[in-house]
Parts: sequence; structure tokens; C-alpha cells
Amino acid sequence: VMVQKVKDEQHLARAIQDIFDHGKEHALIEECITGMELTVGVVGNVNPRALPPSQAVSACDILSIEEKFLPGAGENQTPAPLPAHTLALVQKTMEQVYKAVDAKGYARIDCFYQNAHISPTGAERVIILEINNLPGMTPATVIFHQAAEVGIKPMDFIDLIIDLGFEQHR
Repeated sequence: VMVQKVKDEQHLARAIQDIFDHGKEHALIEECITGMELTVGVVGNVNPRALPPSQAVSACDILSIEEKFLPGAGENQTPAPLPAHTLALVQKTMEQVYKAVDAKGYARIDCFYQNAHISPTGAERVIILEINNLPGMTPATVIFHQAAEVGIKPMDFIDLIIDLGFEQHR
């Protein structure tokens, strides 16, 4: 997909030219958000519960699709190596986001956490990247690891999702 990370205008111009040299007709340029990349499972209908966040660890500058989804290709640390108050802030934010979009059942929300030192606002913040309303459910999926952190076994987690579906659609 030709994803590149650049740090200045000169490298940006070269990266765009490289894309066009490979026969592409368009280039998408996004702000580079720094911080700790996290993924958080949330379960529930009326009263959602955010599970312990996992840190997605990248071998390079940018987390690859393979690292994120292929078993054994990447690393996720659950819970993320953050202080308890920061984990609580991330979980509370995920519950608020889940409610704001009126999610039901379960979802995985990906975000960046920035402490006050790296945040351009000067305050710690959570930046939402995406809400996955039907995240993958392979044995390597972090949502199972997050559920295990709070004592929910894999099949019990599946039962919980089914029960939440019945609750929502009775």
C-alpha cells in the first residue's frame, strides 16, 4: 500500500513522487500522530465496559497490517504498560466513544495515547483512530486476551456476545 512516514517537506515530495513513479494516480497525506498505539475491546449494550487496553508494538516506524492481524507476526502487550490512572482514562474514554456512536454488543476501538509532554495541547489525550464494530475473533485476537485479564474465558466471552445480541433484539 506504499505507506511511508516522512519528517519534512523534502522527504514528503520524494515520497509522493515515488507513489506516482509506481503508476499510482493519487496520494493520501495524513498527519503523523505520535504516541502509544492502543487497541481496546468494549462490551455491552446499555452499560458498556472497556476491557484493559493493549499496546500494539511495531517492529518498524509504522504498524503493518501483518503485525496487527497475523498470528505470530506482531506483538500486543495486555495490559498496555501504562500507569493505572492512565489505563482508567483510556477505558473511560473508550466507553464514552462507544456510547456516543450507540454501539451495541462489542467493538474494538483503536487509538493513540499521548502524555502531556508529547501532546500538542500540553495535556494528556486519547485520539480515536477507528471503531471496529465487528473485530476479528481468531485465537490471536487481542480482545480475547483483554477479556482474560478480567477473568472472562474465550467461550464465556462468545456467550456474552450472544447474550448481548439477544438482549438487544428480544
